[in-house]
Amino acid sequence: MKEYEKVLVKNLSGGTKKRVDIACALLADPDVIVFDEPFLGLDPILADALSEFIVSLSKIGKAVLVSSHRIDELSKICARVLMLKSGRLSQINKSQMREIY
Repeated sequence: MKEYEKVLVKNLSGGTKKRVDIACALLADPDVIVFDEPFLGLDPILADALSEFIVSLSKIGKAVLVSSHRIDELSKICARVLMLKSGRLSQINKSQMREIY
């Protein structure tokens, strides 16, 4: 992000703005991090990098919640998945995710 230090956020690309948002959210070193549709508008390379980053946060002991419609991404990074359908919350396993996707 060093190369963007003199650029106004409003002049950054969507993916870079998202990286700035995430960096700002992590400044306080929270124990719980919530990502709401984090893959929206990202190219595949940046989406993969974000997936790896989310997994790394979990590995260092952070509680990470991800809200997304991207079942393909969730299946790569989540240990547990809850689905909200018709106002009901249910846990699904990885094999069920493949069926949905």
